Amino acid sequence: MKAHGNTALHMAAALPPGPPQEAIVRHLLAAGADPTLRNLENEQPVHLLRPGPGPEGLRQLLKRSRAAPPGLSS
Repeated sequence: MKAHGNTALHMAAALPPGPPQEAIVRHLLAAGADPTLRNLENEQPVHLLRPGPGPEGLRQLLKRSRAAPPGLSS
């Protein structure tokens, strides 16, 4: 994957679904990664999750994190 303005969270969201992807995304969010940032294609990390039921938990986590006020974790 080329960078194209992607953050580490964008790249983690684009990984194949599974426990390693979930652990990385959770770690990045806990460390303060901003899920509202957009890449050069105007995509947020949630937009790079693969379709299907596998990443549904991460999809909800990224949406909740996106809505949380700064300084508060969800």
